[in-house]
Parts: sequence; structure tokens; C-alpha cells
Amino acid sequence: MWEGVSEMSNAILAALFVLSHLPGPQRDADQAASILNTVAAVYRTARSCYLEANVTAEVKSSGFEGKMHSSFVWAVVPPARIRMEVKSMMMEVVIVSDGPNFWQYMPQSKQYTKKHSEAATITSRGIDSRDYISAKDEYARMMAVAVGVRIPNFEDIANGLKEARILSEEALEFNGSSVDCYVIETVHDSSAAAKDPPFRQTYWIDKTRFVVLRETHTSMRVGPDPDMAPGFTTTFTTVKINEPITDDLFVFVPPSGATEVKDFYGKDQAGKKR
Repeated sequence: MWEGVSEMSNAILAALFVLSHLPGPQRDADQAASILNTVAAVYRTARSCYLEANVTAEVKSSGFEGKMHSSFVWAVVPPARIRMEVKSMMMEVVIVSDGPNFWQYMPQSKQYTKKHSEAATITSRGIDSRDYISAKDEYARMMAVAVGVRIPNFEDIANGLKEARILSEEALEFNGSSVDCYVIETVHDSSAAAKDPPFRQTYWIDKTRFVVLRETHTSMRVGPDPDMAPGFTTTFTTVKINEPITDDLFVFVPPSGATEVKDFYGKDQAGKKR
């Protein structure tokens, strides 16, 4: 899975060669796809990845308008070290893996679990009291969705494209600097009923590093109103690829008063306080 940086470097060089020979501002699907494939290679071959982002969900419809704000931290050092912190209006969750140990912490209840696990997978108990085996990163992303936050997986940014096109090239403010970006719109077939529109996403991609600095997408509609479809904007405040990450980030230290439990859905919630 981790072939080193050579694949990433070759992909970036190839994309730069193609883009340097473009005839004008209009880009066809192949050229947009070339950029997306380069982005996928950057994230797929990364020896470490650290992301921080703010997420805004906005709903506008007749007689209703609302916004919800959330945030996340996502840190990965392959093959098994992970840290995820998610904060939404619904709740918060923290997941940490140092490899053999896997922690999950719920700040609202001040409860956490600690499990010894395989390097890449974790066994968890669902609300139906059944045990499920999942890849650790997939489980963490699933828990983020459960509290209302989607953490994008840019390794898959080029998978299953129906359409892709460059909308523009523009500068984006990022950490106090102006960063030149490609703005690319993608279309994927909706996995829902045929009456739902295709799934559209727009990415602001750093033209130098080929990392995503902003992403927008519209979710499937909510309720009978066809216009009642939440729009999501993920704005990254930190994007570090192949930069050192300290080991202590992947060790969970229970806060004072936190209680260790066997699982969050079991009948016996008795545990020990730290």
C-alpha cells in the first residue's frame, strides 16, 4: 500500500507536463482527471498525514434557513497509528490507535474504551450487541459520520467519476497566505433512487502540493422538498503531508474523572475511573 514517494513524484511530474501543454483555459475531462489522480497518489503514498478542518452544513428552503458548524482532526501514520477528534453540534468523539491499543472516548459521558487489537482492524460491539470487525480507519470515519461529520478520503478522489472538469483557477487564502488552486467539479452517480440528482463535489486543489484545501458538496435531499438538500463546505486549516508527527499524539491519556467501560452499548457499564 505504501510504495514510498516515488509514485507520488512521478504522478505530479506527469500532471505538470500535461497541464503545461494545455491549449487554453478550457480543460477536458481527461485533464481534470489527471489532476485528481495526482491528488489521490499524494494521499495514498503519504508516510504521514495530519489534517484539521472546519465543516459548515447549510440548508436553505422555502421558509427555512439554517447552518451547523463542526470540526475534525485527522492524523494517520501507516499502518496503524490514527487519531481522530470530531466536534459537532450533536456530540464529540475521540479515537486513538497506537497500533496494538485502540481507544475511543466520548467527552459528554466521560466514558472511554481501551482494546487490544490487530494492527489494522478493530472488533467493536454494535447497538444490536453483535461484534463487527472493521479496518481502523474505516471505523473511525464511520463514527465521525454517526455524529454528523464526514471526513473525506482523498485517496479515492478519482474513483468512480462520471464527470470531471476544471471550473477555474483561483487564489485561496490558507493560513495567512494566498495559494493558487485548481477548482475542479466532479460528478458521481447517486447511489440513491434515480429521482435523486447526481452527487456533485467541488475541490480547491493546491497547484503546487496537489492537496485539497477546500471541498464542497450537496447531500441528498432531506424530506419531500426537492430543494431541501444540505450543502457542506469543508475548509482545511492545516494540511501536513509527510511531515513529522509526534508519537504522543497516538496515545490516549484519559482526562480526570473519565471512566473506562467495556463497551458503550453493553448492559454492564460499570468501569473504573481514572
